[in-house]
Amino acid sequence: MYVRRAPIPTLAAHDLLRTAIGAWPHLDLSRTRGVEEMQVWDGLSNARITFSAPYAESTPYASTSTSEYPAIDPMATLVENLNLQRGLLSYLKTKGQGKGGVELVDGKKVVGVQPGEGGWPVVELEGVGGGEARSLRARLLVSSV
Repeated sequence: MYVRRAPIPTLAAHDLLRTAIGAWPHLDLSRTRGVEEMQVWDGLSNARITFSAPYAESTPYASTSTSEYPAIDPMATLVENLNLQRGLLSYLKTKGQGKGGVELVDGKKVVGVQPGEGGWPVVELEGVGGGEARSLRARLLVSSV
C-alpha cells in the first residue's frame, strides 16, 4: 500500500514528541528512519541543493554506525502520516485524556463556530441520536471535512 511520508523536519520536533510530550514511544518505531542526506531540485530547471547531516560525536540520534562509516546524526526523522496519527491517538487515549484538558470528540456535527473570550473559538456541536447540543471553547480546533 502506498503511503505518503511526512518528515518531522527538525530534531527539536523529535525531542518535543519524545521528551516534552512523551508520545514518541506510541509510534511504530520500526517504520521510522533518520534522514541523513536530502537532495531537492526544481522540477522545471536543473537547479538543485543537497543537505547532509553532520557526523555524530555521541548523541542519542546516531542512526548508522559501522566500522567503515562513522555514525551520522539524522537531520530529520521520516514518519508515515498514518503512523504519526495512530501514535498520537494512542498517546491521547492512554495518557493524554484528563491530564491536560484533552477531549476527543467524534461523530458530532459542527453547526457553528463563534468568536469567544480571549480569541478562543466556541464550537457549537449538534446533538446526535437524541443527545443534547453542546458548546465547547477550544484553543485548538482541528477538523476534517
